[in-house]
Amino acid sequence: MQEAAEREGIGLLFLVALSTGLRRGELLGLHWQDLEMETRALSIHRSVSLFPKSDFLERECAPLHQRAIKLPALLVQHLQRHQQVQHEVRQQAGEEWEERGLVFPNERGNYLSPYRLSQCFQQALEEANLPSTPFHAVRNTTISLLLMLGAEPRVVQSMLGVSWRDTSTISIAPITLDHYENAIQRILDFLHNEGEKE
Repeated sequence: MQEAAEREGIGLLFLVALSTGLRRGELLGLHWQDLEMETRALSIHRSVSLFPKSDFLERECAPLHQRAIKLPALLVQHLQRHQQVQHEVRQQAGEEWEERGLVFPNERGNYLSPYRLSQCFQQALEEANLPSTPFHAVRNTTISLLLMLGAEPRVVQSMLGVSWRDTSTISIAPITLDHYENAIQRILDFLHNEGEKE
C-alpha cells in the first residue's frame, strides 16, 4: 500500500497518517513551523475544514484536541527530504506558487483538497488490490496497530486525542513525548518488518 500511495503522490502523507493517527484536517493543516526539527516535536494545534458546499479549504480552526507529539528520527528525515523537494517544486512553480508554509500542500502550495486526497487514497487502494475504504479508516487502523503492538492504551488515547472508557488506562505516571515517539516507532518497525516479508 505504501508503494501505491507513493505513486499517487501521497506516500509521506499516508505514512505520517498511519504512524501518528492524525486526523485528515490535522494533516492538511500542518505547517512547517509546527515541527521543531531539533527536538522532533510536532505541535497539532490547527485543523482545516471545508466551508459548507464549497470545494475550497479556506478555514483554519483549532482541532478538538490540541497536543504535541514527538516523531522518531527516521520520520523527521523523511519530512526533511520532503521539504527539500517541496522547495524545488516551489522554485519551478514561480509566481504560481501560493506560499502558506504547509507540509502537505497541493501542487501550487495551497491547501490540498480533501476530495483530492480521498481520490488519491482510493486509487492507491485499488492499485494495492485493497477494498475501498474512507481515509478516516487509516486512523482506526493506527489505533488497532498500536494496541496490537503493545502500546499503552492511555498513551494511544493521549497521542491521538481520543478517549474511551477503560479502567486499565488509569495511571499516576505522567505521559511524556518519549512515550509518543516509542508508540510511533512501533508502527514504523512493524511496517518495515512487513515490507521485508513481501
